Amino acid sequence: MSFVPPIAETTRPPLRHKHARRRGWATYLRVTWLEYVCLVVVGGLTLGVYCTPMFRKDHRVVSLMPSINLSNKDQPFQEFQVPMDISHPWVKEPVPTFSCALVVVFVPLLMIGIFQLKTRSLWDLHAGVMGVLKALASTSFICTIQKHFIGGFRPYYLEACQPDWNAIVAGLHQKIYHFNATLCKGNPRDVDRALQTFPSGHASSCFAAAIFLALYLNAKLKVISDHASHFWAFMVVLTPLVSASLISGSMYTTHQHQAYDLVFGMVIGLVIGMLAYRSAYAAVFDFRYNHIPLPPFAIKTQYSRFGTGCRHINLESEEYQSAEDDEPVFWTWWKHSGSNIEGKEKEMAWLRSIRSVRVTGRELGLEIKPRMRKCSQDAMVSEHKEMNSKENRKHIGREVHDNRS
Repeated sequence: MSFVPPIAETTRPPLRHKHARRRGWATYLRVTWLEYVCLVVVGGLTLGVYCTPMFRKDHRVVSLMPSINLSNKDQPFQEFQVPMDISHPWVKEPVPTFSCALVVVFVPLLMIGIFQLKTRSLWDLHAGVMGVLKALASTSFICTIQKHFIGGFRPYYLEACQPDWNAIVAGLHQKIYHFNATLCKGNPRDVDRALQTFPSGHASSCFAAAIFLALYLNAKLKVISDHASHFWAFMVVLTPLVSASLISGSMYTTHQHQAYDLVFGMVIGLVIGMLAYRSAYAAVFDFRYNHIPLPPFAIKTQYSRFGTGCRHINLESEEYQSAEDDEPVFWTWWKHSGSNIEGKEKEMAWLRSIRSVRVTGRELGLEIKPRMRKCSQDAMVSEHKEMNSKENRKHIGREVHDNRS
């Protein structure tokens, strides 16, 4: 899809390759700069909430459970014990937070980059990268807020807290059968972390990246489609979800989280990951459209200095169009000379993101100012029907001509 209108060769001076790439990057940044700014803002807010002290830490109390002594009927409650679910040993995380962040960011980006070796579509790359980053940034923001304001006791809370038992016993004589973090003698940073168990950040971020990557692989390999898929493709799609479950399960076996922390984190990650994919691509499970990347919504007709405005894409007059016409100039360095969209589609029929974006460009109303409207699925269906009917008419016309000859 071309966002810069064509200019007559007589009025357009030739550009050197380096200048063309520079202009292409400038074009891309003018379209997408707001998305990257929003990502930085959300990341900054998440870091700010993470660095602030725990909200009302003294209100989170541990209740002491009475132990019954049946031998003494006059005073049956002679001893008290702490809850067993927060008395587990403190074990090192099998996948530290920093390592988990590297995995959930770079593994999806690596897979998206591998598929770009075949698709070579700028907006497919942009949609995949931006979708992953949006999913992870929003998941981290939501989980950090919930950990800070809701939280809960981790299974190893007592070992991290190291409570002052003398003060607790003195409180029992005054009939105070609970204690809070003010009686902890452990490292305040460790105590704060031991109070932030709900929801699981590992589970939410892993499943957000996993479901996005699984949907991306499904869209490219067409596992959920109108035909039976290969078993290897089915397993490839399931691999991110299996990996996310292994990382999340390791947090439970090492007593880092309660079971409900992992369940809620998994639900948050799955929901946000699916929403992020739908915000970047035309569909989630519909095999006809789930591989189509959606161009940025905030495209402005700021390229009017090249002409009167963005051109109206007419597919009827562009039966063949080179791949370079679909994307900014800087992307042409990655392409082979003489390649065209139809050749790529014949070579691999299920990878049609470049042509599909061009197909939907007519319904996106690029000539509308100041913002383009969203693409409707009905319009896309009608456009495909129109193209199919035209191709059928051309095919019938060729057959009639051959019969006459």
